[in-house]
Amino acid sequence: MCCLPREEEQEQHCQKRMKVLQHNLNHCELAHDLLTQTVIEMKIDLAIFADPYTRLKTQAWVTDATGKAAIWSCRNRTFEDQVDSTQRWFIRAKLGNVHFYSVYAPPSLDINEFTDLLDRLVEDVKEHSPCVIAGDVPVNAWAVDWGSKKTNTRGTELLRTVSCLDMVFLNRGTTPTFETDNGSSIIDLTIASSNIVRRGNDWTVHNLFNESDHRLISWTVTREPAKNRSPHKTTNLRGWNANKFDAELFQEAFNSEPIVANSAHEETEEVMRRVALACDATMTRKRPKNEHPPMYWWNSDTAKSRQETVQARRKATRARKKPNYRELKESHRAARLKLTKAIKSSKAHCWNELLEEVYCDPWGRPYKVVLKKVKIQPQSSPTCLDLLDRIVTNLFPHTTPVTSAQSSRYR
Repeated sequence: MCCLPREEEQEQHCQKRMKVLQHNLNHCELAHDLLTQTVIEMKIDLAIFADPYTRLKTQAWVTDATGKAAIWSCRNRTFEDQVDSTQRWFIRAKLGNVHFYSVYAPPSLDINEFTDLLDRLVEDVKEHSPCVIAGDVPVNAWAVDWGSKKTNTRGTELLRTVSCLDMVFLNRGTTPTFETDNGSSIIDLTIASSNIVRRGNDWTVHNLFNESDHRLISWTVTREPAKNRSPHKTTNLRGWNANKFDAELFQEAFNSEPIVANSAHEETEEVMRRVALACDATMTRKRPKNEHPPMYWWNSDTAKSRQETVQARRKATRARKKPNYRELKESHRAARLKLTKAIKSSKAHCWNELLEEVYCDPWGRPYKVVLKKVKIQPQSSPTCLDLLDRIVTNLFPHTTPVTSAQSSRYR
C-alpha cells in the first residue's frame, strides 16, 4: 500500500482507542493540580476520579450527589446521554457508546451501607451495557481475585455482586494501588463487561508522583461505533505546506523515472507513492498542532520542583528501615511544600499578567478566556418582553437626529 492510506488507517485506529485514567485525589489541592497536567502529558481521553478537590467548571465534568465520585471528559467531548447526578457514591456517564461508572465508598460506610451501595449499583448496571466500573469500590475489601493476600467479608460481598453480572476484573498482578508509611494494599478496582475485556485494555498501575496515597491507573477502551451514524471520514492530517510549492521542481521530481507497472492497481499505487515523494522534494511537511498544551501555570520551575519531589520521595521510600529515614522523610516534606508554593506562585503570576492584558488588549486573551467560560455554561435566552425592552433600550439608546443646520455649528 502507498504511504497516504496507511497514515489514514493509523489515524482511524488511534481514534477508536480511548485512554482512561483512574485515580483517588484524597481531596488534595496539589494532587488535583498535578493531575490536570498529568492528563495532558499522558494524552488521556477520560478521567474517573474519587474524592476530587474541586470541580473544573470549564470542562465536561459530572459528579454524584455527594461530589465525591466524578467523571471528566478531558478533551471536552459531550457525554452521549443525560447524566443522573441524584445517586450517592456513584455517577454514570456515556462516552464512545460505553457507560462509565465512578464509584467512591468512604471509610465511614458500615457493612449494611456498603451492601446497599452495591445493590443500587447493580440495579443501574443491569440497565446499561457495555460498561466499566472504576474507583474505590471496596473500602477495606480484600479478595485474592484482584491480588490481595486474603478474602474478607466485604470482598466476598463484592465478588457476589460481580458474579451476577457479565463482568470481570481488569486488575492484574499484585502491585498495590494504595500505599502509605504503614503499609500498602489493593483497594482501587476496575471492573468491565466481558466484551470490552476481549478487545484488550492495557490495565497498568503507574508509579508516578501525584501527592496522593493512591497510585495512578490507566487503561484503554475500544470505542463502539454508534448505531445509525455515518462513518467518520479522515484525511491526511500531516499534509504539506502549499505556500512553498514549486511546480517546476515537482514536475521534475515526479518524472525522474518512468512508471513501470503490470496492472492498473500497481500503477495507481506507484503514482501515489511518486506524488508523495515529489511533494516531499518540493514542500515541507506541516507540523502537527499541539492540541494538548500544558496547563497555563506549568513552567520550567514547577517541572523542576516536581522532579526534585519525585527524587526525594524515592530516597525516602528506599530508606524506610535505615537510620536516616526521618531526615529523608523531612526532605521529602520540604520538597512537596516547595512544589506547592511554586504552583501557587505561578498561578498568581499568570493571573496578574491576565489582569494587565485587560487594559492593554481587552479583546485579546482575557476576552477569549471569559468567552470560553461563558460558552460552557448553558444559558437560556430571555423571554420576558419587559426585560428585552430594557436590554435593547440600554444597548441602543434613542437619540434625537441631528439636522444639517445643527451639524454646521460643529464644523
